[in-house]
Amino acid sequence: MGTRCGSVDPGAIVTLMEKEKLDADGLNALLNKKCGLQGVSCVSSDLRDIEDTFATNENSRLTFEVLGYGIVKYIGAYAAAMDGVDAITFTAGIGENSAHLRAWVCKRLKNLFGVAIDEAKNAARDKDDRIISTPSSRTTVCVIPTNEELMIARYTSGLVGARG
Repeated sequence: MGTRCGSVDPGAIVTLMEKEKLDADGLNALLNKKCGLQGVSCVSSDLRDIEDTFATNENSRLTFEVLGYGIVKYIGAYAAAMDGVDAITFTAGIGENSAHLRAWVCKRLKNLFGVAIDEAKNAARDKDDRIISTPSSRTTVCVIPTNEELMIARYTSGLVGARG
């Protein structure tokens, strides 16, 4: 997401190769190193840097909105496929750390899911699992920090334990 392109129509790839005279290595570098947050913002692949330049950089604001729109679209698509949601969870680097993005996304989900977030809880820099929705929110909104090392340890322990 930081530098990779995400979903791209195959026709666009062919057009890029032709217009930019790219070989496979050049196309690979473009799609995997110069797209995503970096490519749209022309600032950084790090959302913190992009948020820091909102006031002065229109591309930063556009990047943030493109990212937020994609998240809202995915939540809506998965909700339709699952016939609703019980909760919405933000995790990983951006989901854990960008209160601004969480607020932006939740504002756009208000009418669909009755989401209401507590601004103070959303803004808190807490490393524990937490609920940021208000008691009146129809949908619970959580922030759950990623702990990849713990998950790897649990998985490994299960594999080792299964061997007896």
